[in-house]
Amino acid sequence: SLHFVEWKHLLFNEYNPFPQMLPMCLEYSGETDSRIRSEACKAVGNIITTCMQEMQVSNIDVNIREKLAEVVEGAIQVMASAVEDSDSNVRSMSLFAMGNIALEVESTKCYVHLRRLPLVQLCEAAYKRLHDDNEKVINNAIRTSGHLFNLYHNRQENDTEMSTKQSERESWSNFCDKYALELGAKIGQAILDATDVSQNRSWKQRSNAKKHAWGACQALMSVFKCIIIRPAICCDGVRSAITHLVQCLEHMDRVNEKISLGAASTLGALTFDVWQKVSDDKSISGTCLAVSLLRVESLGLPSGMKKLLSCLLQRVVLCIDDRGILFCLSHPDVSQENINYLYNWMVDNNFDARFYDSLARQLLVSPLRSDFSLVQKFQSRAIFEARKSRRSFGQNEEDDILFLDDDSDEDEL
Repeated sequence: SLHFVEWKHLLFNEYNPFPQMLPMCLEYSGETDSRIRSEACKAVGNIITTCMQEMQVSNIDVNIREKLAEVVEGAIQVMASAVEDSDSNVRSMSLFAMGNIALEVESTKCYVHLRRLPLVQLCEAAYKRLHDDNEKVINNAIRTSGHLFNLYHNRQENDTEMSTKQSERESWSNFCDKYALELGAKIGQAILDATDVSQNRSWKQRSNAKKHAWGACQALMSVFKCIIIRPAICCDGVRSAITHLVQCLEHMDRVNEKISLGAASTLGALTFDVWQKVSDDKSISGTCLAVSLLRVESLGLPSGMKKLLSCLLQRVVLCIDDRGILFCLSHPDVSQENINYLYNWMVDNNFDARFYDSLARQLLVSPLRSDFSLVQKFQSRAIFEARKSRRSFGQNEEDDILFLDDDSDEDEL
């Protein structure tokens, strides 16, 4: 309940109580009462959150800012140690406090003053608790993971003096991939429960799985931001996690609505690099395109979900290759009406010629039984967009290569 003014007085005088409070969080320091350890972790988190809000003040004394940075770094390392406590309430509260501190550092943009914050070690501490025997601990581990990965990404992006060796970046990305695999598994369990594949699971187990999956969908958005796409980087975990996210949309009529919204939001936020990396597996990109297309047309779809699916559809169409398109067209539920919707949607969203041409070519060889007139629509639109593009650049028609025969009489569709 104390404000920073009071804590500034307490933290920076000879009677500073904070160093005495930190050992109370730790079992190995001699505090035998788990309730005291848990409350101490909660208090430390609240104190740091209160003090962090002042670090972004431009006219704050430099000495006070440096002292606060030391306090924050010391406190969060104690929280990382308390994560190993034998009592689940202490583990849960220390993770919660760690997440709150990371969130506050991110919101106050104090990366420069906290360069020594051991984010990799903190992420590893949270990772160990993803398989805890207490459901609340797992929930807080997932939540805290999202805040830590988001902080790591933004610190790397915004602090120009932060430099990481190539080998360290690759090691970190491989760790992110491993993390994505674990979070994806949390989502996978909720899907198994929702589709009645898993047997003999209680209502409480299924309820906990929903909470874990919802948190995992949100945390994955931050994890994906940290992946560095290079040939040496393993992306099996990323592929697995994205597959589970797509399955959330595939079964959105049975999966919890919060999970579906989280999955759509995270998929739509994937960078082009990540999409192109996983698009070498045509089943991922093709299924995602098919599912997005099928779901975005659904009647009665909430406006928020429809907007997310439309954004996702645009991202996938921009990144998908011919193999992925063919896989989408081979989906048993995709019909000519769906492809006609896709055509009109692409026109509304100003796609250029190559996307119409690619779809036209794959329609010709796909198992989808479509009228040839539908193929012609895509072919004609490809020609129309190519001509429009050339005119906008002031080029003559003979200076460019047309995708298809220019003699079509439907090229103004």
